[in-house]
Amino acid sequence: MFGKKAVDYPQVRADFPCNGPLTEESIANETRKVTGCGTENAYGYDGGNDKWISVKDRASFDLSCPAAQLSVHHLGSNTVGIEGCDKKAVYVSTALCGGGGCSFKGWVMNSTSN
Repeated sequence: MFGKKAVDYPQVRADFPCNGPLTEESIANETRKVTGCGTENAYGYDGGNDKWISVKDRASFDLSCPAAQLSVHHLGSNTVGIEGCDKKAVYVSTALCGGGGCSFKGWVMNSTSN
């Protein structure tokens, strides 16, 4: 596991509606599930910009739904389900691996249901 903890980043903390404890779990290369305050989210680490990218940011654009109205459900491995605004979608985190390490490349929609 690399040393950049998602829960230590202000933009991750800002995504949660309370000041309670957050837990973090590795779900794939450079990807973490963060839970707390009765909710969960998934993030990929963008090392080039030293920030965590929420799956909600991508889904909000794709589904034309505010991120605050989306809920995230870890489905296993690098896959998460997103629900909100009467829509559902499945996203996978993508990473490029080689030379002894991996680099998060983004969230890709894998399926939708309206």
